[in-house]
Amino acid sequence: MFKSLKVLSILLIVVLLLALAGCAQPEKAVDEPVVDEPTVVEPRELELKYATGFTITDLGDGNKLVTDGDEQEFLLVPAGQEVPKGYENATVINTPIDNILFASTTQVVKLRPLGVLDSVRGVTSDIDRWHIEEIRAGLEDGSITFVGSGHAPDFEKIQALNPDFAFVYTGAHPQTVLIEKLEELGIAYIVDNEYMEPTAFGRMEWIKFYGAFYNKLDEAVAFFDAAMQNVTELEAKVAGLEKPRVIWGGNPREGKVWVPNEGSWVGELIRRAGGDHVFSDLNPDESGSTPITMEEFFDRAVDADIFIYSSWPPHGAASIAGLVEMAPILADAKPIKDGQVWQFQPWWWQNIDRTDEVLEDLAFIFHPETFPAETVRHLWHMPAE
Repeated sequence: MFKSLKVLSILLIVVLLLALAGCAQPEKAVDEPVVDEPTVVEPRELELKYATGFTITDLGDGNKLVTDGDEQEFLLVPAGQEVPKGYENATVINTPIDNILFASTTQVVKLRPLGVLDSVRGVTSDIDRWHIEEIRAGLEDGSITFVGSGHAPDFEKIQALNPDFAFVYTGAHPQTVLIEKLEELGIAYIVDNEYMEPTAFGRMEWIKFYGAFYNKLDEAVAFFDAAMQNVTELEAKVAGLEKPRVIWGGNPREGKVWVPNEGSWVGELIRRAGGDHVFSDLNPDESGSTPITMEEFFDRAVDADIFIYSSWPPHGAASIAGLVEMAPILADAKPIKDGQVWQFQPWWWQNIDRTDEVLEDLAFIFHPETFPAETVRHLWHMPAE
């Protein structure tokens, strides 16, 4: 009996201790504020597929660090936002930009797919050189100012215009005089050296460069990706087709003609469009062009199938007969006899944003049986007379 009472006493003590322990637990906090840890965004450099002359690094919150064609670094900060920590000493540009002087037509065309042509306030090409209606209209109504050539500008007009920024180019043919004057006037300049890119789509990819300055980088990337999808589909169509022999060259001068190196964007377009560049052995690792004699040119042209005459009215011949008059040696070349000579349209150099269309034009010229319903937009078939 005593043993049972002892066991019962122990059980009561254990229950009592457990009850006291439960009462000693602290009450759960009610409505305690939740503190979010700040989100840390790691800088992420935009992947470029072809372009090599600029970089864009996303810093988060719309901030971007951009390196231009002269390796100048700019911190792009959306208007109204503070400069991110750690970049207080950076050269800051508030975006989107406006009131800009552009020193090349090929710069302005890259604004077209972004819908920001209304930011153009000054240009270095007069109205007769433009094939963009918005720019022609601005020059006519005075909202855009022609400030003279990019290599011999009217400094008083630039000073009166007082743009917020200017886009210029350096590289192989720098706009030194213009840049020096901009520095004197205290006008910041940004370098677009797209023309130095060795590939056609590297030139086109500079649309992304402008997208960053206008807070439209996503739109620029989407536009470029859509163009490259067009290219992929076109290349699939011409794969396996017989390749016509293509010769490409400009106006003969003093017994010489400039032809594109195989490593240039011209060689790239011919290959992608399903053609056989007759100068495929000419400097395959170099971009740009090389001058050769007319005799050397004829030796390749004599059995070519297609001649792309890389000039445009009124700078070159307006007919095949006029071309032969300029260079009689070409009279017996096969594309001359067959009437297969194509010339640049006047707006050729204002179509960088439409490089996929240019490729489609070339594919139609090279393979008309495969693209019977296509219309050539950026070249024209030279008449006989």
